[in-house]
Amino acid sequence: STILSGAFATIVTLWWQNKSSIKQQKLRIFTVLMAKRYEITAEECVEALNMIDVVFYKDAKVRTAWKEFRNATDMPESESKGQIVTDKRLKMLEVMAENIGYKNIRWDDINQYYFPVGLSDRKRKGSAYHFSLQLSRKRILLY
Repeated sequence: STILSGAFATIVTLWWQNKSSIKQQKLRIFTVLMAKRYEITAEECVEALNMIDVVFYKDAKVRTAWKEFRNATDMPESESKGQIVTDKRLKMLEVMAENIGYKNIRWDDINQYYFPVGLSDRKRKGSAYHFSLQLSRKRILLY
């Protein structure tokens, strides 16, 4: 009886730790995507997006929303593509929020984010500097 109760406790503990680990991984993906939702092409976002199939493997709604977002990004360029991609991304984040247990985070909440002008200017200047470095390196290689 003591051995059985010890074995049962161990099994329950291992199950709980696994469930907790998966929830933490889901939360990590979601928080990265929310924190960087103004810049979905950021490296952290790409890594988080590529983990969805693994971490949410049992969650059909999340994986369907992820697939719809991916399909939208693969569409040929058009006037409506940008809006379709944005809508699919917002829907995916909404489905993920619900899956994790954030029932009151909805489309409108996800669509609003803080991105100050100063940060935008800094990013733009950083990109221009990086591009300039690439050009100067190419010139060096050409000579």
